[in-house]
Amino acid sequence: MTSPAAAILLCAGLGTRLSPLTDVVPKPLLHFVDVPIVSFATRAITTLGIHRIGLNVHRQADLFRAWTREEAARIERTAATPPPKFLVEEEQDLRGTAGGLRGVWEAMGSPEGPIVVINGDVVADFPLEQLVKVHRRTSALATMVVLPAVAGESPVRLGPKGHFVVELPGPEEPWYAPDLESSDAVTFAGISVVDASLIDRLPRENGCVIRHGIGRAMAEGATIAAHRHDGFWADLGTPRRFAQATRLVLEQPSLLGDLWPHGAPDGSGCWIGDTTRIGRGAVVSPHAFVSSRAWVEPGAVIGSGTVIGGGCRVIEGARVEQSVLSHGAVAEGVVRQRVLVASRGVRWG
Repeated sequence: MTSPAAAILLCAGLGTRLSPLTDVVPKPLLHFVDVPIVSFATRAITTLGIHRIGLNVHRQADLFRAWTREEAARIERTAATPPPKFLVEEEQDLRGTAGGLRGVWEAMGSPEGPIVVINGDVVADFPLEQLVKVHRRTSALATMVVLPAVAGESPVRLGPKGHFVVELPGPEEPWYAPDLESSDAVTFAGISVVDASLIDRLPRENGCVIRHGIGRAMAEGATIAAHRHDGFWADLGTPRRFAQATRLVLEQPSLLGDLWPHGAPDGSGCWIGDTTRIGRGAVVSPHAFVSSRAWVEPGAVIGSGTVIGGGCRVIEGARVEQSVLSHGAVAEGVVRQRVLVASRGVRWG
């Protein structure tokens, strides 16, 4: 089996559970510890030597195109290899994961061989090297990264020899569920390697990769393998989970391994950018992050587990605790357990 020649990032979801934040910024472009969520995937992809990355998007395609230019420039500055070529495929009507994946693949010229496919809103330590090794060893049509079952996520199951099992109820759907009761419930991590021959069989219109691709292939006897991952994976689907994951990586940045983007904290256990404006008497607590382009006015307090992103401002005397500010958000008074993006915000506590 050849090495993956291309990668596809699925970025067309609406991110409704994070609304109204995602009314302003698409979820993959929201900042996680001051870095666009989708950038964590591209950092991992480029370590495999992949130089072609496609994205499907539905809204605000101009923001994604701007991000691809910035990401290519960042990779060119920091990596030893040339930046990948990005292609953004805009969907006027949502096509689901199946139609979206096939649409990008065809727009890229239908590359052959295995394709790395990642949901654009996933943050993890991305076990891509191990995933590719499993895919080679099993000669599977697709290999999926799975996690111990996560509350609130649809479970799938692992059958004998670590093969993926999909339960597909419905009179018109194929059913493949050997040893379903005795197998282990897991959650699909949104990270996979998929052979081009499977993508070529997906519907071009609205459809689901799991139901209309993986399940049907297994019903026809194809091998779909699973790679169990016990490392870091963050569910950023709700404001509470977004902030919890932020606090966790600020306390343990090693969870992201080489993908942690900010180096070591300073002597007080926090991250403050070289050009951050910190006013007299302002306090930045341990396990807090303040971007180089942020402004913390006099007397303000930044609590543990908080991120003040680039372009953000904390008004004089404000207190920000367990919160995330990005995309030019402004905080005043007491801000506790909130995610703020520009003029929009969500509270969960």
